[in-house]
Amino acid sequence: MRKLYILLAFLLLSISAKSQRCTTPIPAVALQQQIRQLSAIRGDQKRLDMATEFARRNCLLAYQVKQVAGLFKDDITRLEFVQDAYPAIFDKENYYDLYDAFAYFSTAMRFHDFMEAQNQRGRHQDQYYDESDRPYTFPNYNYPSYESYHEQTPCSQPLSDEAFFRLLRNVMTRNDDESRVTAAIQLVENNCLTVAQIMKMGSLIEKEAKRLDYLKRSYDYSYDVGNFQYSNQLFKEKTYSSDFDNFMRDRRSRTGRPDQGREQRDRNCRIAETEFQEIYNTIKGQSFENTQVTMAKQIVRTKQCFTTLQIKRLIEIFRFENTKLDMAKYCYAFCIDRDDYYKINSLFTFSGSVDELTKFINEQENNR
Repeated sequence: MRKLYILLAFLLLSISAKSQRCTTPIPAVALQQQIRQLSAIRGDQKRLDMATEFARRNCLLAYQVKQVAGLFKDDITRLEFVQDAYPAIFDKENYYDLYDAFAYFSTAMRFHDFMEAQNQRGRHQDQYYDESDRPYTFPNYNYPSYESYHEQTPCSQPLSDEAFFRLLRNVMTRNDDESRVTAAIQLVENNCLTVAQIMKMGSLIEKEAKRLDYLKRSYDYSYDVGNFQYSNQLFKEKTYSSDFDNFMRDRRSRTGRPDQGREQRDRNCRIAETEFQEIYNTIKGQSFENTQVTMAKQIVRTKQCFTTLQIKRLIEIFRFENTKLDMAKYCYAFCIDRDDYYKINSLFTFSGSVDELTKFINEQENNR
């Protein structure tokens, strides 16, 4: 009888351990290292075994699971991996993104059936957030709303508040400002946050000098970057407030309307041809167009200083008209010779795409 109790206790502990949700998604850098290792493996079965083991040992975002799934040659293997990796997904509310991982509609429907079975097995187990998950009362700032924001953004949608509050605990549990800033910046770089979320996380940093450093490094990753000036509310000391304002003016001048002094300012803001060719080959070498888009946007946002012709060459990588249009809109903010941007129009098959891009550019310029 005693042995039976011990066995039951062991089973309960095992079930409890498996049911615990993951708390911190793997950093993007670590994921890319794993992807390179998986890419070097010959044979889908061996790659699947290693990828599944990797998923079981880590916490992944939905789009990261989709990236790994893209390494497999056939849909059935992709489906098997996605199903095995499902327990490791941090943001299960974004599981619908995984439908794009499959080349065939029939496989996507199999995944749909799998998800339906998961939901019927117990929807309450997938509800990871309630009001008790809010771990902090934030300062009474004037937080901007991203919902009415229609300008350029680095991603299709920001991190949900549910996921944000869960991740925020990793910043709150740090004992000093140095480690809080490190954790906060890692969170920002691995996700797409609204300015309001960035401000709330910044309020956890006590020293204003550290807050300033955190905000500067968060700027390029904010969903509604046009609202970033609201972050000035995090400063009481005039020194830091003025420094922040100077930083904002400098960033706006980099992406502002071209003028007579633009050529002089952008003299050192260029991508050398050798570097651009490496960028081009890296993006083109990806197996799936959605992976190419994600990587292209990340690189463009990071490097920033592209000519119209370089942007045109990047867009030529993509096959579909709507993808080309999406990239043309996204890259506009990072073009250093916008007067030549009309040359992008020749990439489109349909006149409606040209009209939509023209309308987009006019709106961007009118809002400056």
